Parts: sequence; structure tokens; C-alpha cells
Amino acid sequence: MREPSQTAERSLDSSDGAPPSRSLPVGLALCAAAWLFGREVVTISLGSARSPFSALVGPWYRWDSINYLAIAEHGRTFYRCNGHSTLLFHASGTWCGVATWLPGYPTVASELHRLGAPLTTTLNAVSQLAWFAVLVAVWVGWARHLDLSRAVLLLGVCSVFPGAVYAYAIFPVSLALALLFGAVLALNRGHLLTMAVLLCCANFCYPSAWYATVGLVIAVGVLGLQESPRAALRRAGWGCAGLLSIPLLMLHDQIVFGHFNAFFVLEAQSTDPHLYLPGIPSSLVANLGQPGTHVLVAQAVFALLLVGAAVAVVVIGRSRSGSFDADLVLALMSLSVVVGDVISSSAGTWSRSILLALPAALVLRRLPRWALIVILVAGAVITALVSNYFFDNRLI
Repeated sequence: MREPSQTAERSLDSSDGAPPSRSLPVGLALCAAAWLFGREVVTISLGSARSPFSALVGPWYRWDSINYLAIAEHGRTFYRCNGHSTLLFHASGTWCGVATWLPGYPTVASELHRLGAPLTTTLNAVSQLAWFAVLVAVWVGWARHLDLSRAVLLLGVCSVFPGAVYAYAIFPVSLALALLFGAVLALNRGHLLTMAVLLCCANFCYPSAWYATVGLVIAVGVLGLQESPRAALRRAGWGCAGLLSIPLLMLHDQIVFGHFNAFFVLEAQSTDPHLYLPGIPSSLVANLGQPGTHVLVAQAVFALLLVGAAVAVVVIGRSRSGSFDADLVLALMSLSVVVGDVISSSAGTWSRSILLALPAALVLRRLPRWALIVILVAGAVITALVSNYFFDNRLI
């Protein structure tokens, strides 16, 4: 599917008259530079983790990483606690296990582990390579249509988007985001089946990808409706196919555990009802202290401003042209991640889930260069501060 507005959009991207940067070698070099820049920013407080050639995985290993390692080694588990509690498998309540963590990311790492590398190293490598794949997708889909300076700024903004430290760590967010971007690229090229498959894979990696998928479904429906109701239903239907991961997961859990709702049972047990802000539980506030809480709130506010600005850019473009363009998909995916995380109030996940709102940054490529520079600097400062608390073991 090629949206009618795509040609005009690319024309706007390069409206300053400078030639777009289309060379693949140049693009890969810029993506590598952005990846290294992001790593430099997130590790500014921990020099031992800064080198991309470092074999250290400890700095990238946190509480949830333990559970992904357990799934990679033993698979997902779900059982009655009966007073039993271990670091790996305990969830306070009636039920224990790691079924509340999705299997996509550890399954990929488990398969690659067969090549011989230690499992923790493989998990970390999957995250960091997936993050590079995200930046390559940004280049292929959007940055290469810009002049060189604007392309560099866009990649820089993406590399320090809120939550970027988790893109390098032993967490599934970068893999989920890479698959989401692959789905958007497939959508823009009219490959709806490929889009649905990639969405499904992303939804097996991280729950916030579900929210992004809902945003994509709404957006493609609106874009299709600008052509015809039939086009809207067809495209939205293919988007909804990406959510098949949820019933497939429930079917698996019914067969293996005898409980189709194993994921949701454990998720409900892990939710902290006492929230400082939606998604920031009081237990995390106590762990961070007042300065750390202020940093986390600053990250949340900054992320909300970026998403709000992306939505505003799309709406203003609609008022000027009379129709939405393909950036509606990026804006609604990001907005849905924010809304979904706020509604679910999952204990402490905001600081990393917000990374899946990164598509909003791509909409902001249309802003003046000075605005992109301000966003880049602010993002780098906030990301560096948040990362300090991550390496200080105050963020899970």
C-alpha cells in the first residue's frame, strides 16, 4: 500500500533544496555513529560499559533480565506458589512463575545461543543488534529522504529517545521496536501480509507493542477511509491480524498450564496500586529518592511533549492539505503506547516502555533544524541522567 500523500511528504522532507542522502554505505555509517553516540550518552556514568567491544554484561543486567534468562533456559512457567519463593520464579500472590514475561525475545536468544556464546551475552547481543536495526530502519524509511544534516539530527534524536538505556540492556524493547518499524516499512510498501507477521512477532516480545499495534490499526483505517470504506476495512483487518499473538499465547498457556489467562493473572499480581504517577509505583519512588523521581518525571514529561508535538504536526498537516498522510501511523502508534501504559499502570515499566513511542520522533523531522537540535540536547541530558540511576541499580 502506498499512500497518495507519500510523494508530497518526501518532497516536504527535502524542501530546503539540498539533495537527499541515499547512499547505503553513508546510511550504515551514520547509523553506526548514532548507535555509538547513544551508547556514549547512556554509559556516561559508567565508563567500563562504554566500549562496544566490552564483554561485560553485568551492567546491562537487571531484575527483569533474570526472568528473560530463565525463559531462555527453561521456558515460561506458571504454578501455585504454595509458600514457595525463589528469586527467579516468585510473584507475590497465589500464583508463581515467569509466564507474565513474553517469550519472543528469550526464544530468539535461546536459538542463537546454540552458536556457542554464553546465554547472557547472547541476550545482550540481540538487544544491541536490534537497536542498530532500529536505526537502520529509521534511515531506510525516513532519514535517507532528508538532506544530510537533517538526517544526522534525526538519527541523533532517535538514539537518545527516552528509555534508550534499555535498548542496549538485556530487555526486549529494542527487538520489539525493530519489528514494529519493519511492519511500518512493509505497510508503506504495500506488503500487508509481511506487516501482519512482523506485528505479530513484535507482540510476542513486549506488551506495549500491543498498544502500538492498536494505534497502527486505527491509523491505517483512517488512511484507508480517505480512499474508500473497503480499503479501510481491508488494511485495518491486516493490522488486527498482528494481534493474533494474544490468542495464540492464551492457547499455548491453556495447553501447557491449563490456564489460558496465565499471563494476565501474574500481571495483575505484579501491579502496584499505589502510584506516584501512572506507571511510576510508590515502591520505585522510594528506591529512586526525590532527585531520581524528579528525573523520571522529567523523562515522562519530555516524552509526552514529543508525542504531543508529533500529533500536532500531523493535525496541522491535515488542516493544510485536507487529508492525513502516512505520518498518522507513526503519531498514533506513539500516542497509543503512552495511553496504554498510563491505563495499565504496569509497575515501573514506564521508563522503558516509552521507548516504543519512538516513532513520534520521525514525525518531528519536519521541524526546523534548531528545534531538532534542542530536542537532541534535551534528550541526551535526560537520557544520561536516567541511565545513571539504571547503572546505580535503582531502576529495574
